[in-house]
Amino acid sequence: MLSISLLFIALVPPVAGDGMPAYRIEDVDDPDHPDLFISTFESRQLARIDLLNDTHERIRLFLSVYSLDPGKNLTIMVPFRTLPADVKGEPMKESEYREEYLFKKVETEIIEQDPEEAQAKLWDETSTALQTVFGSMLLTLPGEYSRQHFRLVEENGRGKNQDSLGEGGGSVKVEPVPVQHYEFDGFSIDVFGVDSAGILDDYLALKGLVIPESSALDRYRGQYVAVIEAESKPPIDAEDYDLLRTWAPNTTGALIAQIRYNPTLTQDKMWDLKDTLYRMMREEVRDANNSDLRYELQSVIYELVDAIFGSTDFEGEVLTVDLPLDGGKIFFPLGTSAGWPNQVGDIDILFRVPEEKDLDIEKAEDAYFDDSHWYLFQMEQANPGFDLESELMDGDEDRKAAAARADWVYDNSQTLGYIIAAVILLVLWFGFAYYLRRNYKIEGRLVRDPVLWGMLGLSVLISIPGALLVYFMLKPVPGKEIKERLATMTPIALYPAAVVMLVLAVAL
Repeated sequence: MLSISLLFIALVPPVAGDGMPAYRIEDVDDPDHPDLFISTFESRQLARIDLLNDTHERIRLFLSVYSLDPGKNLTIMVPFRTLPADVKGEPMKESEYREEYLFKKVETEIIEQDPEEAQAKLWDETSTALQTVFGSMLLTLPGEYSRQHFRLVEENGRGKNQDSLGEGGGSVKVEPVPVQHYEFDGFSIDVFGVDSAGILDDYLALKGLVIPESSALDRYRGQYVAVIEAESKPPIDAEDYDLLRTWAPNTTGALIAQIRYNPTLTQDKMWDLKDTLYRMMREEVRDANNSDLRYELQSVIYELVDAIFGSTDFEGEVLTVDLPLDGGKIFFPLGTSAGWPNQVGDIDILFRVPEEKDLDIEKAEDAYFDDSHWYLFQMEQANPGFDLESELMDGDEDRKAAAARADWVYDNSQTLGYIIAAVILLVLWFGFAYYLRRNYKIEGRLVRDPVLWGMLGLSVLISIPGALLVYFMLKPVPGKEIKERLATMTPIALYPAAVVMLVLAVAL
C-alpha cells in the first residue's frame, strides 16, 4: 500500500511532528464532500530522536495517514524549529520500524528496570515457587506442576478485554520560495524559511488552502515549514475501496461514524462491527442479485475494518532528518497534532541520549541499555497540543544504579523466587526438627542427619504422606516408636504448616 502515509512521513520528519492537513477551499465547500476533514485520519505517529553530538539531533519518523474520502488534493504542512542539514527517505513496514529502531526492546526494558515492576515480578515468582514447593508436599511434585501449568494457561487464555462501541483568508503578492528541495520516489519536500509575515499564512492564502483548526498554527508562526502536496488515499486498495463506496455508500458512512464514536475496538467488537457493516451492505445491494458482488464486498469490509483498527501492518516511509538542536535543547514538536480533526491512534516518541545524560520529558518512561539512556513518550487516541523538549542534564547515578538492580532482580526473579521458597522450607523443616528435639526430647541429629535430609527430599517429590510411606516400607517402625524419631515426626509436624503456606501463597 503506497498510501499517503508515505508522503506524510516524508514531510513530517524534519519537523519531528505530524503536520497539519489542508484541503483546497473549493473542495471543503463541495456539498458532495461535507466531511472531508472528518474522514481523514492519522493512525500512527512513531518517531525516534537520537542525540548525535552537542549541536545536532537525528529524527527518524514513521507516519500512517489515510482518508475515507480519497481522491482529493491534500497538502501537509509541517513546521519545525531549525533548518535540516540532511534528509533521507526509506520505505518500511510498521513492524520492521518498531523492531529496527528498538521500540519493542525499550518497552520491555522500561518494565524490567522499574523497581516496582521488579518487586512485583519477584513476589509473583516467589508465590508460584511457594505454591510449587508446599503444594508438592501435599499433592506430589508432578501433581503440583500440572496444577500450576493449568493455572497459567487458563489465566493467559482469558487475557484482557476493553470496553467499546458504543478558513483560510488573506492574500499574498509573492509566492514563497523554498530554501531546500528534496526529491524522493513519488514525492518531494519543499522547506520554506522564516518570513516576518508568517510563511504558513502566506502559503495557505496563496494556494487557497484551509486547515481544520487555524489556531493550531499559532505556536509555529515564524518557524520553518515543510510542505508536500499529494492525493489522499484510502487505507486499502483504491479499486476495492471505490467498489465499496459505489455499491454501499451508507455502509462507508456508518464506518466513519463508528471511528469517530470509538476509534479503538477489541477483537470481539471488531467482529461485531464487521457483522453489522456486512448486514448494512447486503441491504444496500439487495437489488443487485449478485452473490459474487456481495462476497467481494464482504471481503473488502473485513479488510477495511482490520486496516482502520490497527491490526494491519501498515506500509510507510521512514524519513531520517539531521538538524540542529534548538538552543541546545533536544526537541520533537507534537503540537501540530491539535490541527487534526480526528485523534491520532498511537503516538510513540523515543529519545536516545548517552547513558551519562538525562532528559526532563514529562510523562516519559526511561531505561538504560546499549550505553544509552532511552526515554519513551506514549499516548493513544489523542491530539496533543504541546511539544516535547528538554535540556541535556548530567545523569543521576543513583537512578541508574536502581534501574540496574531492578533489571537484575526482574531477570532472575524466578530463580530468586525458588531460592526464597527453599530457604523458607529449610527454616520450617529444621525449625520444627529443632523444636521437637528440644521440647519433646526426641533424639537425633539435625543438619548432619542424612535420613532427615532424605525425608525432606522425598516430601517435596512425592508428598509428605508418600515420604512417610516409603520410610515405613524401608524401615518398619512400631507405632510407639514413631514419636521418638525426628525423621518421622518432622514431616508430620510440617504437614499442617505446608497447608497454611500453600493457602497463603495462593491468596497473595
